Order: sequence, then C-alpha cells, then structure tokens
Amino acid sequence: MHKTTFYKKQKIRSYKYNNLKSEVVKILSESKFIYGSRKISILLEKEKIFICDRTLRHYLKRWGYIIKTRIKKRKQESKNIYAKYKDLVKRNYNPSIDNIIATDVSYIPGLVEGNYYYISAAISHKTKKIESWCLSKNNNTQLVVDTITKINKSNFILHSDHGSQYSSNEVTELVKQINGQTSMSRVGNSLDNREIEYFFSCLKGEYLNHINTSKMSFKEIFNHIDWYNKKRIQKVLNWKTPASACVNI
Repeated sequence: MHKTTFYKKQKIRSYKYNNLKSEVVKILSESKFIYGSRKISILLEKEKIFICDRTLRHYLKRWGYIIKTRIKKRKQESKNIYAKYKDLVKRNYNPSIDNIIATDVSYIPGLVEGNYYYISAAISHKTKKIESWCLSKNNNTQLVVDTITKINKSNFILHSDHGSQYSSNEVTELVKQINGQTSMSRVGNSLDNREIEYFFSCLKGEYLNHINTSKMSFKEIFNHIDWYNKKRIQKVLNWKTPASACVNI
C-alpha cells in the first residue's frame, strides 16, 4: 500500500456559518418557508447576528432548503373599456396620507371541486395592509360591494382596474355614500394597480400554489391573510409588518 493512500484521510470541511442553521430554520418555520435570504438576514441582524444575504443564500442551498416562489399567471376577465373614470392615483404607491385603497378580484382554483372561488380584496397603498376581503362562488358586483362595505374608512380614493363590477351603478354609488372617489387604472397597465396585484401574487405564489386548495377551509385563508398583515415583513415598510405600519401613522 502506498504511503499516501495510508495517510490520506477524507477531509471534513467546516463552514463558517453552520452554527446559524438552527436560527435560520426557526425563522423559516415561522415564515412558513416563504422568507428568502434577504428577509432572514434582516431578522438575524435584529438579533445582533450579521451575515450577508448573498452568503446566506448559498447556505440555504447547501442545507437543502427551498424557498417558495411566485409564478406569474394570466387570466382574462371582463373589462369595461368605455368607463370614463380618471386615474387619480397615477402610481402613487407611497402616499403621504393613508387615503388610497386599491382593490381587485382574483380566483382560487379547486377550492370547491369542479368550480372556482373568487376572492375580492382591498389594500392600503400607504400601510400595505389588507383592509377587507370577501370570498364568493360568483365573480359579480355583490362580491365587490361586500368588500367595500367592510372597509373601515371613509373619504378615500378607491382605485381599481376596468373590471365591469367597479363601473357599475351599485359600486359607484356606494363609493359616493362613504365620501370616496372612484379611480381606475389605464387599460392594459397592470402596474397602475400594482399593490393589490402584488398581494394576490404573494397569496398564490407563497401559499395557495403549495397546498391542496380543494381541501382547504375558509378559516385557513383568513389565518394566512391575518399572518400577512401582522407577521409578514416588507422591505418597502423598512422591514416592518403592515399592522405595525398602521400603528406608526
């Protein structure tokens, strides 16, 4: 036997930040494996633990943790291109006062076998908080009316796309009753309604796409939206949650 064969031993490589694995796994678990390396590094920094998010990304891969990501999808919906309402928001995503509420309707596939459920939600541009939301088997005007009725505000701008529900007499009159103003994004410009679109992409990409929605209860959706408002930190809020951003107004 050659002496190099006898003395050669397999090296066990040690990595500098392996001792952080338990802390990282704890944060991943609490975030439902949604937070990526950037948010995890921010939370670690609050505990006086410093690691670059790019370095942490390599460690997550080495440890075998896969973060849930959003997948873009597109679905046609009825648009009223003849509505004459102006875009009063003009992509003002961070207004100085909390007076802009964006709203839209999306679908949840398979919540009922052979059918869809539709979710209507309203989000504050300033705090990013989901102000109200409703579920229905029908994507109709009543779903939108129920959502607006649950908003605990008045004298605000209700911003939406050109969905036929939002230009209906029932919705426009309801907005007037609460001293609100109707604003609509330009046709074919989804970025004009970015805030609510972002929420729906998070809801599906981080949660709904990873579970069996046909066996999901309404309470589970409620719990996730409650978590989104109270636990999910966001960069645009200086790594605070929408609920904590409301307190600081």
